[in-house]
Amino acid sequence: MSMILSLIASATLAQAMPAADLRHTMPLALRSGTATASYAAVPDVTYRQIGMDAGTRMSSKRCLWTATMAVERTLQGSAAAASRTLPAEKIFTGSRPGACRQQEATIHREVAARAPEFRERLLALAAEDHRTLVDELRAADAAN
Repeated sequence: MSMILSLIASATLAQAMPAADLRHTMPLALRSGTATASYAAVPDVTYRQIGMDAGTRMSSKRCLWTATMAVERTLQGSAAAASRTLPAEKIFTGSRPGACRQQEATIHREVAARAPEFRERLLALAAEDHRTLVDELRAADAAN
């Protein structure tokens, strides 16, 4: 059940964030020509409900949430297949009083408001992956 909620949440979250902020392209100069590496951020929010409702007593429910981002890399213009998904990283966490289902829209707005943090991390991951990608492509060129 939580997996289904997570998938729905990531679809809703992706709609709330500007698509341009979740993509980055980087040109590559290769011996065999030029190629373009495209990076697409895939944000996700996971929820964890703690606390309980105890009849006529005040609720102690709290929603703990974590925003993560995986990055999918694709390569165009090269014979080498260099598509892969970079591991998901925790970007930030939060907590809200009440049940998670009641807080989803508020959490999504909060995460969407912090889109620049996703963009910064996307650019940093693309820069880190660039060295690895160039090494992989040079090895593939040398083998041909």
